[in-house]
Amino acid sequence: MKRLRTMLVMTFLAGPALGFAPATDGDAGAHAIAAPTVPAPPTAPAPPATKPQPRKPQIGGADAGYDIVLASVVNERGLVRYENLAQGVAREALSAAVTIYGQVELPADSRARLAFWINAYNANVLRLAAEESRKPGFTSVKSVPGFFDKTTITVAGESMTLGDLEEVKIKSLGDPRSHAALVCAAMSCPPLRKDPYSAGKLDAELDDQCKRWINDETKFHVKDGALHVSTILEWHKDEFTGKPFGDRLGFVHHYADPAGPIAAALAAPEAPDVKPIEYDWSLNQAPPPAPKPAAPAQP
Repeated sequence: MKRLRTMLVMTFLAGPALGFAPATDGDAGAHAIAAPTVPAPPTAPAPPATKPQPRKPQIGGADAGYDIVLASVVNERGLVRYENLAQGVAREALSAAVTIYGQVELPADSRARLAFWINAYNANVLRLAAEESRKPGFTSVKSVPGFFDKTTITVAGESMTLGDLEEVKIKSLGDPRSHAALVCAAMSCPPLRKDPYSAGKLDAELDDQCKRWINDETKFHVKDGALHVSTILEWHKDEFTGKPFGDRLGFVHHYADPAGPIAAALAAPEAPDVKPIEYDWSLNQAPPPAPKPAAPAQP
């Protein structure tokens, strides 16, 4: 009994050190042993406030701005009113479209990627050509040092030249119809469409563009029994060897007007001589619109 009491006293005296507390005067009977005090767990620091991530630009936004530009500067022949890009809404829309084309994520689908690259190429050519054409002594983009192989543009976050975009990116997708869609700011280029290319309608748009290009007498025609063709076909003749064309003349025949002279020449028993047309690098500038007729004088 004495031993038990001694143990209780020692426990009581050691209470503060062990986390126990003595009983109060209101406690009945022997002093009770208090529950141990459990230290509170450390408070975790509050996570830092996250800044809202800016929304990544979308290709549709660039296409919408580029659409405004094309509607404002392209005439019915596919030539460009560069004076409309000197200032105002068209210039601002083109600058914004090129900026967005430089920031967007590259589409995973190959058709969407091709439409995107063609639009980005043509929009960047428009912007650069408009800037160069306002400089003293300008004659053509061909005379601008490094226009195609030195000046860098940004497309889908990647820095490249116009030549890289055409000869590496676009060519890698293996669609020779793209040569009817790329417009390099020269009179001998294919006509520029009045609306952007779209992934969902790309095949129909490229076929339509090829027909328009092949049946333009300034780019393809028959003269003195020879077939005169755009130099573009000579530069890229190896790209037309696959189906359904077989070669560059198969490409021409595929899109030529069936009732026109080109189709007739290609269907003749003896194949015509093929002569490339000298490339005209002068700016694809649209002529000024014809003046409106004066209103009749009022009597």
